[in-house]
Amino acid sequence: MDERMDEDAAGPSRECANPWPHLARLFQFSEQVNDSFRFKCLLCLPKQNFITAYKNSSSNLRKHVKKTVDRAILHFIVQGLQSFSLVETPSFQDLIVKLQPSSAVMSRKIDSATSKMKERLKNEMKKVPYIATTTDCWTARRRSFIGVTARRSAALACRQLRGSHTFDALAAVLTDIHAEYEISLKVVRTTTDNGSNFIKAFRVFGQQDENNNEELVAEGTIKEEVGEDCDASDGEEEVEFMDVEAILEEDDGLQYQLPKHHRCACHLLNLVSTVDVDRANKTEAYKKSRSPFSMAVERVVRIIRDQGEGSVRTVCAALNDPMYSPADIAFLRNISPP
Repeated sequence: MDERMDEDAAGPSRECANPWPHLARLFQFSEQVNDSFRFKCLLCLPKQNFITAYKNSSSNLRKHVKKTVDRAILHFIVQGLQSFSLVETPSFQDLIVKLQPSSAVMSRKIDSATSKMKERLKNEMKKVPYIATTTDCWTARRRSFIGVTARRSAALACRQLRGSHTFDALAAVLTDIHAEYEISLKVVRTTTDNGSNFIKAFRVFGQQDENNNEELVAEGTIKEEVGEDCDASDGEEEVEFMDVEAILEEDDGLQYQLPKHHRCACHLLNLVSTVDVDRANKTEAYKKSRSPFSMAVERVVRIIRDQGEGSVRTVCAALNDPMYSPADIAFLRNISPP
């Protein structure tokens, strides 16, 4: 690609309307304006992007091609969920050198693009007063990760977790991510699944609803009563000396500040329809207390399975009842126990 562009040393061609016909596959000649030429970039289609180049040099076209290739590589890595370490492999570097011999190190460009993206995202979040986030953690290939997203599907982080998914480790990572984007005081709710580690993290480090926290209300009442007694008491107050250094080093959990917690409703419904139903089907008391409807559904499904749908049609015709549709039969099979 660069070799073709080096052919412009001989200057514009006078025999063709396009001054550099060897670039016709990349740029379409548009017009000449004084000592400059305008080209439409074919790499940017369907976007209409016009590039201006002086008649004695195609350096602007060369720079535009490099930027376009860099964007394509970044798009391949980000949209394809490729590891950033891919750009450090010898085979990938050899590919880039073949495409653009004068190309800079791609890792620097990725870091620069990441920094710019974070700044744009932080600026957008500064414009809104409240933000809701979601988070989840998972394990893949014996490595643990945590992901955090914000409203309008903005991805804030996808980090690797070192060690176990303990509640304090999750609280530390979430606090750090919120502080990184300067949204600690703006996050009103964080939605998670119903994992015990998330629930404990928000119970210990998260904000509590004052109206639903009986302990806080009771504690406040006790403090008020003690305060009234202290005000009514006479005599001099005793001075108590305390070890300030020990108090500062004490781990009281205030280093992690989490917002209010919201459990994912979809995850709750999934647990009900899978785990709870499976447990219920294994409980003898539930089996004995099944409703006549569930027993009727089980019998209809058994008839269809043993004798076919034709037998059900015969019964429906004899009773002058409408026949079950394929969707009805599929539904009955889904709700019937195996």
